[in-house]
Amino acid sequence: MEDPIENHPLIVCDQRRIENAEGVTVENVDLGDVCIIPGLINAHAHLEFSDVAHPLDSEGGLERWLGRAIEFRSQQLSGDSPTLIERRKNAIQAGLREARENGTSWLLDNVTEPWSHDWGTDDCRMSEFTQHEKAIRGQTTVAPSFELRGLTADRWRKSLQFARSEFDSIRDESQRNASTMGLAPHAPYSTPLEVVREAAQLANMYRTFVTMHVAESKEERQWLENGDGPMRELLSAFVDDVNSIPRHSISEYLVELGKCPRSLVVHGNYLTDVERLWMSTKRKSMAVVYCPRTHSYFCHDEHPWRVLQSLGINVFLGTDSRASNPDLNILEEARFLHETHRDIHPTKLISMITTEPRAFLSLPLFHSGITRERHPILVHDFAAFATEGVAPKELGEYLLSGQARPQLLTDWIAEHQNFQRNSNREP
Repeated sequence: MEDPIENHPLIVCDQRRIENAEGVTVENVDLGDVCIIPGLINAHAHLEFSDVAHPLDSEGGLERWLGRAIEFRSQQLSGDSPTLIERRKNAIQAGLREARENGTSWLLDNVTEPWSHDWGTDDCRMSEFTQHEKAIRGQTTVAPSFELRGLTADRWRKSLQFARSEFDSIRDESQRNASTMGLAPHAPYSTPLEVVREAAQLANMYRTFVTMHVAESKEERQWLENGDGPMRELLSAFVDDVNSIPRHSISEYLVELGKCPRSLVVHGNYLTDVERLWMSTKRKSMAVVYCPRTHSYFCHDEHPWRVLQSLGINVFLGTDSRASNPDLNILEEARFLHETHRDIHPTKLISMITTEPRAFLSLPLFHSGITRERHPILVHDFAAFATEGVAPKELGEYLLSGQARPQLLTDWIAEHQNFQRNSNREP
């Protein structure tokens, strides 16, 4: 991120007005003491767990937690079909509202059935419309990643069929943007390698991204390398013969992910030096998503995010789900790192939840940023927060201090438009 530009006038339009700028009436709005930044991007979440009041118990480690998460999901989907669908819809919409309240512009969500593009809210939408519509509405937008998982062929084929049906529908729904719909093979312990190969083929067909939990725990590696440990106990509850589950190395999974146009390695807590070095050769198309507060919740070893960055690998931030995190506020992830890594400049941490993931994922954007010229910008693409009394050079520190509360720029403008109009009315 560049240094702040002070006292800068903006031309804020929707795309239709930008493309037909002649003769458009301009309304001048004083936005007050405000800092405008690129929209916040949450690079990994599971909105279906947004009805969890408190993080699930992590006692016993990730594997025991996974058992509790599976049990919670089963309870969520119990009952007759209309009831469970409504329950899942309400959970997702609650997460959407929370993300918007925290100023999130884009959110990458791992989705499983039941799920629908129609489950957005009035001000939060799934990625299913044109850039023009997003610009007008100024909404929080979800980029769904269709989760692929299953220890049996029937299970993973069903999830793959669901994902294929969503991507095939693009042929009939021209307004949908395939580049903002992804695929999400779940993890090496729950998804056969052949499924990741198929995901890579689909991703190349649609020129989209793939996201996958990889090297999340020591026990995951223990299972993949030796076939024993706590992960074996967890998996044995889902198959008749745990020895029938195919096991492949983390490196083999990374190689398949490396064949995708873009891939996100979620967590990557226990990647080896060799695996990190190999990823650095694919750094233009592979990145890591680090979820700091979830990582801390499970008391993992120190995350290698700084080592990854030193190798030229992009590292973005995600919240993960409310099953392991108290909220879905992506800014709190950057604030968490700021508290523990004071030597990292605030603007670097902010870029990990704004400009860097946007560029890597090629998320739709009419204009790349605010410059010293009077270029038009889209309200959807930016966030704003009050800065009264804060020096420009302190804005990054102020944003990460916990005092600032960013919101979507479209909301900020609407509030000041209403205030200005009410103030100008004659008594």
